[in-house]
Amino acid sequence: MKLEDINLTTWFSERQMQTHCPNHFVFTRTRLTSEALHWVNENTHGRYAVVSSEAAWEYDVVAFEDKKDAIVYELTWS
Repeated sequence: MKLEDINLTTWFSERQMQTHCPNHFVFTRTRLTSEALHWVNENTHGRYAVVSSEAAWEYDVVAFEDKKDAIVYELTWS
């Protein structure tokens, strides 16, 4: 692996919200898989939260702070 291949945002900061999901985050509707979570870590730059199942959903989804990250995620994984 080359130094240029490392995502510096992931390397230097903790981007995943562990304890809660703030109200201003944008929720996605596409099912979260391990491959999709790896893609989120490598290809997005803002904070995100993995949201557990709700009454309407039977699977985990991702919520992003930046709506641009949410749109790119949906276009890639839906």
